[in-house]
Amino acid sequence: MYNVNLIINALSEIKIHRDIDSLLSQKLIEVQDAERERIAIDLNEVVNQILYAAKLRIELTLQTLKEKTGLEVFDEIEESGHLLEKGIVEIRKISGNLIPDSILNLGVIPSMNNLIEAYSNGNGRKIKLNINNFNKRFDREKEISIYRIIETYLNLSGRHFKAVNISVDMKIELDYIRISLENDGDITAIEEAKEEYRKNNIKVGLGEIKRRVLSQSGNIKINTADDKKLKIYITIPVK
Repeated sequence: MYNVNLIINALSEIKIHRDIDSLLSQKLIEVQDAERERIAIDLNEVVNQILYAAKLRIELTLQTLKEKTGLEVFDEIEESGHLLEKGIVEIRKISGNLIPDSILNLGVIPSMNNLIEAYSNGNGRKIKLNINNFNKRFDREKEISIYRIIETYLNLSGRHFKAVNISVDMKIELDYIRISLENDGDITAIEEAKEEYRKNNIKVGLGEIKRRVLSQSGNIKINTADDKKLKIYITIPVK
C-alpha cells in the first residue's frame, strides 16, 4: 500500500517547483519586455527625432542652395536626405518589432490582425485567424506574451516548416484563454536538415513559446506524433 503522506508531499514539491519556474519565467520576461520597451521609446523619441531634425535641415539647405551650387553637389546632398529618410523608416520598424505600438494603444486583437496581415502579404501563405469572446483587454504583460507566442509560431511555421496554411484559434472559455496553433508544414524536413542552426532556431523558438506560457501560469501541449505536423495547444488563466 502506498504511503499517502509521501504522495501528498511529492505532489506539493512538484507544485512548488512549478510555481518557482513559473515565477522565474514571469520575472525574466517582464525584465526583457521592459528593456524592449525602453529601447523602443529611446529609438522613437530620441534617435528618430534627431534624424528627422537632420532631414529637415538638409531639405532646407537644398532649397537654399538649389540655384547656387553645381548639380553634382546638389545630387550628393539630396542622396544624403534619402539615406536619412531610409534610416528613419528602419528605426520605426525596429521600434515596432521591439514593442508594437498597437499593443500598448489598442490591445492584442488589433495587433494580431496587423501581424497576420503582415505575414500574409506577398509570400503565398494563408493564415486563418479565429477569435471568439475576446471582448475586453488584459493586462499588458499578458497581451504582450500572447502576441509574442503567435509571432514566434508564425516565424517557425513559415521560415522553418515551410507551411502554406496556418491556423490560429483563440477563444475564452470560462476563466481561461485557449489557443490552438496548427500548420501544414512537415517537421520531418527539419529533422532531416543538415543545417544545425535551423534545428537550434526551432529549439529556441519553441523554448520562447514555452517560457511565455509558463510566465502566465499556463499549460502547453506540443503534438507532432500523429501526422508529423506541429500543433500547439495552450491554456492561460484570464487572471
